[in-house]
Amino acid sequence: MNNLFYSRRTILFFIILCVLFLSEFARSVQSAADSRSRIVLLKSQVHIAALKSGHDHYDISRQRRHQETVEALQNCALASQPDLIPFLDKRQREGRIQSYDPIWIINGFLVVADTSVYAELRAHPAVSAIYPDSEVSLIFSTESDSCAPESRSVEPGLEQIRVPLLWQDQITGRGRIVCHIDAGVDWQHPALMSKWRGLNGGTTDASWFDPAFHTEYPTEPGIANGHGTHTMGILCGCDSATGDTVGVAVGAQWISAGNFFHATGSTGQVSDCILSFQWAIDPDGDPETVRDAPDVISNSWGFSEESDDSFDACSHFFNDVIDAVETAGTVVIFAAGNRGANGLTFPANRADSETSCFAVGALTTTGGTTATMSSRGPSQCDASDSLRIKPEVSARGIFVRSCVPGGGYDEKSGTSQAAPYVAGVVALLRQINPDATVDEIKQTLLDSAADIEQPGNDNNSGYGRVDAYAAALLMGQRITGRVVLSDSEDHSRVHITVDGVNRQSESDRDGNYRLYGLPADTLLVQASKLGYSFGSQVVILSPGHDAADIDFTLFPTGSPPNSLTAITSGVGVQIDWHAPPQFVSGYHIYRRPAYQPDFAPLIAVDYTVTSHTDSDAVPGVPYDYMATALYNFPQGESSPSDTARAVAGPLAQTPWSTDLDSDDAHFQIQLTRVGQDGGWWEWGEPTVGPGSAYSPPYLWGTDLDGSYANDSDQRLLTPFIDLSQTENPIIAFYHWYDFGSDSYTFDGGNISVSSDGGHLWRVAEPDSGYPAQEIRGLGFQPGFHGRSEQWRGCVIPLDEYAGQVIQIRFRVGTNSFLNFSGWYIDQIFIGNRNDVAVENDAQTGSDTPILRQNYPNPFNPSTIFRFFIPGDAARLPVSFHIYDVTGRMTKSLINNQLLSSGEHTICWETDSSSPRRNSGVYIYRLQIGDRFSISRKMVLLR
Repeated sequence: MNNLFYSRRTILFFIILCVLFLSEFARSVQSAADSRSRIVLLKSQVHIAALKSGHDHYDISRQRRHQETVEALQNCALASQPDLIPFLDKRQREGRIQSYDPIWIINGFLVVADTSVYAELRAHPAVSAIYPDSEVSLIFSTESDSCAPESRSVEPGLEQIRVPLLWQDQITGRGRIVCHIDAGVDWQHPALMSKWRGLNGGTTDASWFDPAFHTEYPTEPGIANGHGTHTMGILCGCDSATGDTVGVAVGAQWISAGNFFHATGSTGQVSDCILSFQWAIDPDGDPETVRDAPDVISNSWGFSEESDDSFDACSHFFNDVIDAVETAGTVVIFAAGNRGANGLTFPANRADSETSCFAVGALTTTGGTTATMSSRGPSQCDASDSLRIKPEVSARGIFVRSCVPGGGYDEKSGTSQAAPYVAGVVALLRQINPDATVDEIKQTLLDSAADIEQPGNDNNSGYGRVDAYAAALLMGQRITGRVVLSDSEDHSRVHITVDGVNRQSESDRDGNYRLYGLPADTLLVQASKLGYSFGSQVVILSPGHDAADIDFTLFPTGSPPNSLTAITSGVGVQIDWHAPPQFVSGYHIYRRPAYQPDFAPLIAVDYTVTSHTDSDAVPGVPYDYMATALYNFPQGESSPSDTARAVAGPLAQTPWSTDLDSDDAHFQIQLTRVGQDGGWWEWGEPTVGPGSAYSPPYLWGTDLDGSYANDSDQRLLTPFIDLSQTENPIIAFYHWYDFGSDSYTFDGGNISVSSDGGHLWRVAEPDSGYPAQEIRGLGFQPGFHGRSEQWRGCVIPLDEYAGQVIQIRFRVGTNSFLNFSGWYIDQIFIGNRNDVAVENDAQTGSDTPILRQNYPNPFNPSTIFRFFIPGDAARLPVSFHIYDVTGRMTKSLINNQLLSSGEHTICWETDSSSPRRNSGVYIYRLQIGDRFSISRKMVLLR
């Protein structure tokens, strides 16, 4: 009867516990449902118009425009946002704010809170205005041909805007970056994959942005019907294997933000657009660099004006976001919309000036008539009649053939197809003049457009059909000429530059070249190619007049350096070479990360130097090196030497292990989304979660005294590990985790491996697999989820990386809803599988003896052993012996002793043992009576 009573009482207890949990969860869900997302703007804002005016007055470079704009925006936010954060933190602790995120592209916060909070925010002295988080929708294509259309080398829409004429002059968008904010991209499409910057000199984080799912690589959901892949194809698509060319800027690289289809239907939120533009203005997070920033952003979406009653398209705060992006030097293009005579979508209908928001209309297949569905002007905004005329220019938008997910092609129609034609032309103009301002480029597009239907600017096609070739001619004067290589019939790839002017071109096979966009001035034109003498000429250009027949003849120079070698060193890479037989005046050394296509100058040295230590190389990154010799007779630079590759040091050698007690093992923390309301990776002694380390006192954990942060992407990186001598590599570790209920895979963690210096990462699968196959916070990657309850062992095979240098990443991704204790990691080993014993998924229980991995391992001269004896084994004799690989016992540390239950620690000093032990693998064994026998391996190094 008593047993029955206690059984019923236990069942009742768990029922009450479940009800309480479900009630709390329901309250959380209801709170989220009652919450509203808003954009809260602060009174302190950067005066963008004044900043732009100063840039124009001093005619500064694009790099300076970019840096000064981004730094001004960020500094404004840093100075003023702390005034509001205490209020937000307090309301969040009260449960009235679900989440808040600071933004700096306009100074404010994205807030999800109970409606009552916004009344308090409006009264706060730091707040200027609060706006609804309005819906935004893609401008869907109106027609699609599901059959695969005929493959053509060049699409008619490209010929209509005279793009091939610029390709003939090597103006392809090379060196430029195009971007779109759309539904995503099939990045593995053969016409797009080689052009994604994430594979060509950029990181994945600076080449793809997903504000909803935080996926690491570009993707496009099926519900998007290939919209984003199709528009990106028009921007830059070209299949080098087949010659199938559908894009304008075929030499450009692309990046993208995937903004739509993360909820239901085809809508996104304006907050996602704000975050996407904020990412795109400075993708790598470094205001001093502009090489990562796009030259143009194409947009084929608009606001859903019916989504709230307070919508005012003409004075909407989102205009400030666009102005900030363009002040930093990136051109923003919008599709006009597919509403025909019913007007344009916002922001395309903005009418502050002819260049403040560039709207693109759609033309029929002939390129001479406005398509019926193309949105027409005038703008609804209050402005002069001339400014209300919309769109600005037009391009083909009917039956446009381009890429679709899966590697194929089809035809779609709409202004979504017309806008990327114009955006692609912007990239071509930026190749001509990398420092051309946004206004200069837009005005050039207007002035060069070809009239159709009626002369001048009209509300059907704007100024007419965009004309890439005519626009290029308006960028400035031209210089044309021919270069001859005296010993070759192929005169291509001679580099033509202008001293002091940021212009460049290359010769074709016949040696012909053209330089566009030059100022009227006295210029020094230079011709160079590795292996040949330099050439230069002074050219005088007057306004409105080009210069022709500026010809060069280049002669071979001497030999390149011999026997170039590159070797990993403790401070980077050691480079050595031998002098060529001829007399040289010096050497140039060039370097590139192995995943980048182009070499860049590293250092110039005089003729007495034949070695260099590259101490600026990033550890773990593989680099290619080449060297050239400088000659005075004839003056020039030799052809390059053979390349040499090495991975920059210092590198950790295997076997590598740590119990994290003496130091943090030189791990690095990387935060791509910082989040809030919680912590991130820390090294130390935990007070929550498992309560103590697996091998006390220290470990790595997502928060040592609380819960991890909401809406965060936290990455913990190991040192670079050299697996060149490891045949069967693994990583083994013990971990404890709590990511919440198994039913809701919002949060989780996984392990990835990079073999190219942290550039690209691949998820690594444990021997026992991941408990969840799709975790939202990890961009639907597999990972650990739920609760481990106790310490567990984990072994991950690394066989595919044998012989390489790798870095391992522990990644935690969370959403903005709930947070828990997180992930705790201890006792890490990287090396040969046979040199360590970690029970996969092993639980630390109280009824089973445990023999932990020795530390350090490998070791010399001493190591520490830890083991656990359960209570029911305390009366049994305990032995602890060490054996060599032949099975011969070499040392007895404990022999048939009675030990108390609990944790025990012993130390082995090999130098005090006789005879002296040799290097190699040893086995240590814990024997408890006749009931338990546990063995592990260790490595002694001499």
